[in-house]
Amino acid sequence: METESDSEKEIQAKSDSDSETEKERQAKKEFLHKEIVEMNYSPEEFTEFCQTRKGTDIDLWHISELEVCVKEFKLAHQPNINRKSSWGDEKPFTIEQPVRESPHLESPRAKRQSINIILPRKSMPEPWNQESPENAPYSHTAIKAHDNQLSLEDSVSVKVEEAIKRSGGMFSFTKVCFPMTTTPLNWHVERTIDDFIWLRSVLAVSYPACYIPPNPPKYVKSHLQSGDLDENLNKQRVFLQNFISSVVRNQLFRRSIHLQGFLKEADPSEFNQLKKQSNKLKKPNKIEEHWTMEGYVICDPFLEEKECTVLDEYLHYTEAMKKKIKRQTDTLIEAIKEVSQLIFDISKSFEILESLQDYFPEIPASKLHYNLLKNSFLLWSEHEIETSKIIKDYYNIYFKYGYTEISSLKEFVKERENKLAIYQKSLNAFDKKKEKLWNTKDVSKWGCNPEEQLDINKLLQNKQFAFTKMLHKEGKEIEKLKNEFSYYNFQVKAETRRVFLENQVIANGHFSESGKAFADHSMSMHKRWTDFVESLDKIRVECISSS
Repeated sequence: METESDSEKEIQAKSDSDSETEKERQAKKEFLHKEIVEMNYSPEEFTEFCQTRKGTDIDLWHISELEVCVKEFKLAHQPNINRKSSWGDEKPFTIEQPVRESPHLESPRAKRQSINIILPRKSMPEPWNQESPENAPYSHTAIKAHDNQLSLEDSVSVKVEEAIKRSGGMFSFTKVCFPMTTTPLNWHVERTIDDFIWLRSVLAVSYPACYIPPNPPKYVKSHLQSGDLDENLNKQRVFLQNFISSVVRNQLFRRSIHLQGFLKEADPSEFNQLKKQSNKLKKPNKIEEHWTMEGYVICDPFLEEKECTVLDEYLHYTEAMKKKIKRQTDTLIEAIKEVSQLIFDISKSFEILESLQDYFPEIPASKLHYNLLKNSFLLWSEHEIETSKIIKDYYNIYFKYGYTEISSLKEFVKERENKLAIYQKSLNAFDKKKEKLWNTKDVSKWGCNPEEQLDINKLLQNKQFAFTKMLHKEGKEIEKLKNEFSYYNFQVKAETRRVFLENQVIANGHFSESGKAFADHSMSMHKRWTDFVESLDKIRVECISSS
């Protein structure tokens, strides 16, 4: 009866769980219908947009993640908005596609073309609709990155294996290589630390407005002869695994021929040729030279001081606490090793007591007792060493990578600050120059657009209107600086959010694995002490009782 009752409870619990899952699924579908279909957005385009993020299976999405995704989709699928320039009336503008060395195409050059954009202004969806229209996000033409073999896969994973040492030959040093396997493409290659550093530098040049995970720790060659080699190599492997996993999660990076070659090209000479060709790469000089998924970028000129403060404080204190946990686990590991040594020393004392029992061979139980204690304490000592290794792998190295990752994020955010500082400084100087020109009342020196017919009397009578027409060429440079800052501003908001969302999933799985490792580890010691008790019971029955 109890078995049937338990079975009924399990069935009821499963039914309740399925019911809750179905309710959640229905709520997400209703949300998408309201925000996409009823708002006249294309469901097909939204599906493609989701595919580049987390996939099209709605059960994989939390409702909060869908809300963020919908907001980004709406922003990304607004038409190219023609906005007022900083020096004149609203008017169409021409963007000339740049000639750049392509990290995506086999063809070394992108075609040059000219695009005229004349589109009406349209209000932005919440929460982007700020008080001032000048602060509203807008899109800007860029270069669309083309698919390759790597990016066409729905899901890609890369496994970094344990390091191996390769002979460098007669005239070169031994080098350490890390074998890698890319699934499901079944690519197998070996890469050195320098290869990973090369890949990061290439990504930094090709995608300067994207977050790139940190470099792995690089050790001097003297470490190859040190006793800490295995530990250092394992730490490097963990860093490299985190690095490449983060890189392949980025859909844009996966369209890079350099990343594909890094993962695919097993022939050393061919790979070296790819590395040499990458020397021609240059950072984009203007916003329309950036590589993107859709062929345009989103620019967000609105920067709230409170939002910046929150992000800065979060990164600062998170980095500090992760460093502290790393140091604390260092101390804990050393303390556990000291405990292990003490336990080992006790086992040695039991070993001496065991040997002393030879003076009285007619009392066999005592010798067996000390033998059991010696072996049990020896196993206990080894158990503590294993404990320190679990802490090292799951916490010490994890949090070391964590704070280096935060450092990379801080550098990424700082680039936005640099762009803003340059823009503001140039804008202030631009405004002061216009003020001086206004005081001269000499319109011929104002640098107005020679192709535009202007009413001089109107210019002299209306200071605000005159400012919009002054310094036509310099105004374009100011607009360029504004675009650069606005794009980096949008990217910082989007990329930090993406990294935080990914990390919460990664952390959940990582800490779950650590808990299982500790549970299995504890069970092994539990079994050892259980065996110890059973052995004592056996001695009592066979030796002590018979005597």
